[in-house]
Amino acid sequence: TQIELAESQLAEAMKSADLKGLDLLFHDDLAFNIPGGFTLTKAQDMENYRSGAMALTGLQFSNRQIQSFEDVAVVAVSVKMEGDFKGQSLTGDYKILRVWKQFGIDWKVIGGSSVPI
Repeated sequence: TQIELAESQLAEAMKSADLKGLDLLFHDDLAFNIPGGFTLTKAQDMENYRSGAMALTGLQFSNRQIQSFEDVAVVAVSVKMEGDFKGQSLTGDYKILRVWKQFGIDWKVIGGSSVPI
């Protein structure tokens, strides 16, 4: 499906810190909750990848569930992550929730969260 393809593109963009790819997939008004209780905007998330503060070396997804509602899709997925964020290890298992919305022919992430499990 389109969401599965978008999820794959997002994973590759995250692993390679592909700013152009991330820019296309993140909505300008993105709100993403990260462990520690912080909510990142698109600008903050992009800066983390640009500066190298977010450095992912591995992502393995499993148990992906996709719920579609016309022009909105909710993805819940388990991920084994390897890397670090601002010098702290991210290596471990997480549950990710992403909300995608369709804008014309493009799907963009408008919100989400990451919770260690």
